[in-house]
Amino acid sequence: MSFKWYVKEKVGVSNATATDMEALNSTLTALQSFSPYITIGSDRIVRDVEYEIVVEVSNFLGESTEATLAVTRKAEAVPEVELSSTGESILRSQRLFPRGKFTLPFMICLIG
Repeated sequence: MSFKWYVKEKVGVSNATATDMEALNSTLTALQSFSPYITIGSDRIVRDVEYEIVVEVSNFLGESTEATLAVTRKAEAVPEVELSSTGESILRSQRLFPRGKFTLPFMICLIG
């Protein structure tokens, strides 16, 4: 399988945000075609701007499909979520079960 990652272009964002999106897009398009997952640090995305990250997946028969994930960086403590494929070969008629991992931020709860 081969993977192609990119960020959809957004209209109406500031010049600084557009520049950041172009830089992130350059990083994503430079990935090897066998990269089934990506990691994007919070320093790579602007707060309160929605990024639409697209992955196009193609098999050896030339069949392809794409999926879009919308990501927005917020100032709040939220879980970290990581999604990837299982890395297994499957028949086209079989179901695909993605692998997921999440990490909760450190939080202090006071009850009283």
